[in-house]
Amino acid sequence: MAIPGRQNIVLRSHRKRVWAYFAKENTAVAPCFAKTFSVWE
Repeated sequence: MAIPGRQNIVLRSHRKRVWAYFAKENTAVAPCFAKTFSVWE
């Protein structure tokens, strides 16, 4: 998936925030989301 550089950086920083949220709120579900995200990329 081709994304302009600036938008790609925004998506990366947003993803970090999402990961931090899941790590805090729902550690048990995090591995399932990790699989989903790796499939998307």
